[in-house]
Order: sequence, then C-alpha cells, then structure tokens
Amino acid sequence: MIAISGTHGKTTACNMLDLILSHKTSLIEGDGVGRGNNSDYAIVEACEYKDHFLSYNPYISLVLPLTLDHTDYFHNINEYLTSFETFINQSKYCLIVNENKKYRLKGTYVENFKNRVKYKFIGINKCEVSYKIKGIKYPKVILPFNSKHEVNISLACLIIADKLKVKLSEALKELRNYVGPQRRMKIKVIKNDIFIDDYAHHPTEIKATLKAAKELEKHRVICVFQPHRFTRTSLLKDEFATAFTSADEVYMTDIYSSGEDPIPGIDGNTIPNAIKAATGQDVHYVQSVDDLPEILSKVVRPNDLVITMGAGSINQYGPKLLAILEEGLQ
Repeated sequence: MIAISGTHGKTTACNMLDLILSHKTSLIEGDGVGRGNNSDYAIVEACEYKDHFLSYNPYISLVLPLTLDHTDYFHNINEYLTSFETFINQSKYCLIVNENKKYRLKGTYVENFKNRVKYKFIGINKCEVSYKIKGIKYPKVILPFNSKHEVNISLACLIIADKLKVKLSEALKELRNYVGPQRRMKIKVIKNDIFIDDYAHHPTEIKATLKAAKELEKHRVICVFQPHRFTRTSLLKDEFATAFTSADEVYMTDIYSSGEDPIPGIDGNTIPNAIKAATGQDVHYVQSVDDLPEILSKVVRPNDLVITMGAGSINQYGPKLLAILEEGLQ
C-alpha cells in the first residue's frame, strides 16, 4: 500500500502517482472515486480527519505540506502533528514534502528537495521542468503544470517511483499526459478570459493557488471565494486575512456551513473584515451565492482571470457565470 497524506495535495498526488504507474494500481481517493483490480500496488488517499489515516499501515507513505486543518476535531497544532507522527511510525518508508518550518515532524526520514528540480512556467498548462534524482540529471520536459505545488508533488512521486524500480524515463513520459483531479485548477478559456475552478478552502491553499494564477500570464485576477465551515473561519481568520493578496479583486459569499451550527460573531463578514484590517484590501461581500453570476457578469472584462474557490457549493456558480458571458458573446 502507498498512502498519500498531508493537508494539501493528496488527490493531486494520488492521480499523479497512478499515472506514473500506468494505472496498474488499485486506487482510492478522498471523494470516494476509485477502482480495485488485481495489481501490485494500492494507492490510498489517507485523510487525517478524525484520525482516519491511522487505520493504515502502509509500505510507503507520502506526507505532503502541513498546516493546521479540521479544527472541529484537532484543537491545536500539537494534536495535529502527533497524529501525523503516529501515522509515519506505522509506515515502513516515509517521504515528507515539508514547505513550512513551523511544522516539523519528529523521527522521520525527510527527503531534501533543494536543487532537485528546476522549473519555468511558459504558458497555461505548460511548465518546463528538469529533475535531478539520485545524482542523475534528466533532460528538460514540458509538463502540463500550473503551480510550484504540482512540480514538488511530481518530484515526490518520481522518487517513490524510483523506489518501486520504475524507469524514470518512462515515468516522465507518463507525466506528459497529466490532467489533474476535478476541482484542482480546472481551466477554461473564453475569448481572452480565463476561468478557473479550484477546491482551495484553507488559507495556505488559497495563497498558493492565487499566486500560481497570478503567475500564469498577465491578467487581472478576480477571486470568488465561499468560506467553508464556521469552525475553520473562526480559528483560521488571521491566516485568511493575508491569503488573498495576489488577487486584484475579491468577492466573498456567506459561509457554507457543511452541517455545522453557527458560531456567535462568525459570519460572512468575518474574513472580509479581517482582510481589510490586515492588508487594507477591499472585499466585495455578496451574501447570497445565488447572486454571484449576475454580479460578476457585469464586472468581468477582456483578459481577466476569474477563479472560484471553496469546498462548498461555489463550483456550481462558475458554469452559470460562463453561460451568461457566452450568451452575451453570441
């Protein structure tokens, strides 16, 4: 079993590693998508929520970047890291991608990623990448990546593939066909406008995704965000306050509760107010998500990049905006 864990990037890594292994795997992703077959490898998205991942004793585990999440269950960062350390100790071999020095894990094998990959974004879904693995430099390849996050995950997957005796030259050929999971930087272009839908709902994910969007090409970046859960909004509001600085315009809706009871003093204005206080950045608050398509259709102009973000129902409204805009072009 190969178990993919971490706060950010699990589904992306599952998809990428499955592709590198030519789909000759059993696969279980976090949203329930998967397949089973008579294969040598099982790739499992091992989510930390309520310690679900402690049910596994993997041969290989991959721990992707960590920041405190699932705050309705983990009350502080120490509880969060303790669970990951237990998970790692249940693994025969562990590879860690650690981009945050605050979140160090004890007693684990950490792969040094420095100077092992060089990359340059040359267009949408076009990244020029070169890897160095076990001292061997591989020729530059053009891969369909749009973020540093994808590049780092690809390096981790190649290191795992090498441990599994996969020829890396063949693995790199497979990566050229990478398309990514649903709701992760899904791009559609209409005329000169770019529309992206992304699942990002944690401040770290938001910051990284918006930075990647800003670096794609020269565009005005319009971020449309639906906060997810009252507990996450309450405990991470200071982190949310500085997560949107790469966006030129920010639109925000009321909180998607995901079944949680409201928390007094926490509502759709909590993050906009925190952003204004921390950065001076203005946020357009749209209480009802149903009003977004009509409002945004009057705002979007040529050469804009519009990105809808969140883990709730926000993904249903990007297509509605596209429909309005496409009708206007006819």
